[in-house]
Amino acid sequence: MLLTATGDLAWTAGDYDEPGSGVVAVKQPGKPVRRLANVTGSRLALEDGRTLRWDDGDFLYAFADLRPVDCRKRSRYKPWGRNERVLITLGYYYGSSVVRGCDLATGRDRVILQNYSDTSRSDLTFHGVIGEWAVFHQAEMWRDGPGPAALTVVNARTGKSLSGFTYNGEAWPRYPIPLNGAPIAVTRRGVLAYARDNVLWALVARNRFVKLDEGVITDLRADGDALVWTRDGVLNRWR
Repeated sequence: MLLTATGDLAWTAGDYDEPGSGVVAVKQPGKPVRRLANVTGSRLALEDGRTLRWDDGDFLYAFADLRPVDCRKRSRYKPWGRNERVLITLGYYYGSSVVRGCDLATGRDRVILQNYSDTSRSDLTFHGVIGEWAVFHQAEMWRDGPGPAALTVVNARTGKSLSGFTYNGEAWPRYPIPLNGAPIAVTRRGVLAYARDNVLWALVARNRFVKLDEGVITDLRADGDALVWTRDGVLNRWR
């Protein structure tokens, strides 16, 4: 149970062994009780006097703003990348990294990615923000060797995302990942394209990579739902 200085009372209840029995709720002065989650949360905490945080299971955190928060002023989060539309921020929590996408037009944000590292090591790489889309790679390293690794593109404003394993064991195809500074593009629908070692790759659906072209790739960009690039001086388009 947690009581804030402004009179907000938050609590969690339920049995971890009975799925669906849990609850995280809050009662604010002059407002009815609000159910925030149907889980048995733990370690309730308050950030910046207005954002409730709790453990949501599977080493993930959940958050609820009790009052509006300007996402550029969250004390625990530091800028990681930005353009004229969105700001990407990063916060650390006891072995976990939480990434937020901030809409600069409204000052509102959302959690877009979390990365946990404890008994194994999980490396999180940020490949940049293109329009409203942020690109990340997560790679686990277990004691006995490489664990799963995935490439993710996520809309910083809406939270819409697309992920694909670049490695998931020897039986899974291995795909290259983008190099920082190399050509990269994201379409309006969230299809990610990147050039690596003179090959143009695209993540077109969940866990589906395709090879679009091969040669000297330049001028890679998105045009709405299409990808446009030049290969050996020849203009190409894919949709």
